[in-house]
Amino acid sequence: MRIIGGGTAHDKHLFGLEAQFEKEILRMKDEIFLGGHYERWDPTFKEELIDDGVKPDGLFLSYELDEWWIVEVELARDSKMDHIQDQLGRLERVDYSKYRDVLEKKLTEMNIENAKGNARNLCAERPNFLLILDDYNQKIIERAQTRGFATLVLETYKSPCGQTGILMSNELPITRERDTESESIYTLVASDLNRKKVNADVWWFELDKKHPFDKDTVEIVDKHGSFTVLVEEFGGKQHLRLPTDRTSVRDILKGNRIGNVFPTEHADRYELQTIWPPI
Repeated sequence: MRIIGGGTAHDKHLFGLEAQFEKEILRMKDEIFLGGHYERWDPTFKEELIDDGVKPDGLFLSYELDEWWIVEVELARDSKMDHIQDQLGRLERVDYSKYRDVLEKKLTEMNIENAKGNARNLCAERPNFLLILDDYNQKIIERAQTRGFATLVLETYKSPCGQTGILMSNELPITRERDTESESIYTLVASDLNRKKVNADVWWFELDKKHPFDKDTVEIVDKHGSFTVLVEEFGGKQHLRLPTDRTSVRDILKGNRIGNVFPTEHADRYELQTIWPPI
């Protein structure tokens, strides 16, 4: 949990207009997104099913320029649920590899070095997707997940003198500073043996005797948020019970990526970062 701005802000405040909420995000973007650059970005993209175009609200780039996020900002109202689901679906269906020149133009505006080369590298991979809400709404969050969107909830508060503050209760890796000096404490790799242990949407990842997980349940944080993982024993060996519907898990299991596990400030919480193996 982190509180941003607002001075002595204490009264919950819900904006009437999405533009007002977006304005506060942009004002405090450097305090919200500690892991990279966030900018307003609203080019028109053509998606696969409907030809009239769809616009995102923002763009996030990691400082290392190794990942990018399409960002949609919405007010978390039940009345907007169908609109939000439709908008997220349309953004998810866009073939972003066709818009390398659009991304290059934005990188140039942001004074990113080698904008052409970085746009080419970024567009070689599909972007990640982020929905920012001004309040917690489980129904919208669940619908966003079905569209492949991670959700960041930024609850807004007002102080008596009118200052706006933000309460961030569910931090994501992109909102935290990367610890470049931290070393991974464990590595998840899909070996020929481990790949065979998939059953009922669960990947039973066999752990070696030196694994760091000393509890029956651990929390894993990836770029899309956090999820709970059970540590279970069968056949005389310990296993992580990993959900195969998780993008980071699929990247390791089927995408041949390496999963590096890092410690966090909480004893039973770990951060998972997936990378390509060295050439």
